[in-house]
Amino acid sequence: MKTASYSEIENKNFVVYTLHKQPEASVDVVGRYYDNQYINIQNIWRILPDDWYLVVKEHTNAIGDRSLSFFKKIKKLRNLVLLNEHINSHKIIQDSKAIFSVSGSIAYEAALYGKPAFLFVPIFFDKLQNCQTISLETLRNTNNIKDLLANWEENRKNKMTVEAYSKYLLTYSSKGLISDPLTDPKCMEEENLNLVINTFLKLIE
Repeated sequence: MKTASYSEIENKNFVVYTLHKQPEASVDVVGRYYDNQYINIQNIWRILPDDWYLVVKEHTNAIGDRSLSFFKKIKKLRNLVLLNEHINSHKIIQDSKAIFSVSGSIAYEAALYGKPAFLFVPIFFDKLQNCQTISLETLRNTNNIKDLLANWEENRKNKMTVEAYSKYLLTYSSKGLISDPLTDPKCMEEENLNLVINTFLKLIE
């Protein structure tokens, strides 16, 4: 499937939905009611004005996983741009009007950049003032993206700034590495295991 270059959306009003790799816990477990990514895309697309674009970008670890029919289906939507998966996500975030994700870290990055970041499920970083958890009902009750952004602007006033959230993270952080032993064998060293075990014991207490 042919993908678009960045020049096709440059200087246009656009929002972004980045595809999750599937199967994966972040979308199939955490985001289990939003695991149909075509429906997510369609519902975001429905609130966009005629002169706005919906940019969809494939996850680089999922290249080749999805069927050709999936991409043909989404490309039938007016003003939908299937962006090349290797284009720098930071550039896309900075130029976009908003980022949409089920639970992906791109929303975290967008929030840190000060961009509107909409999540379909609650996640650990949704305390950030630029993150907002939405639902299908939210989209149903929204006339268009401009109303959603106005609501985001109002709600963000009561949430954590980046500085406050950083302090929050440090308060609840502990030493220790949790990782894949095949790629990072240090996580299985006795000293590290003791750090991780003691942290979990403190949480349980």
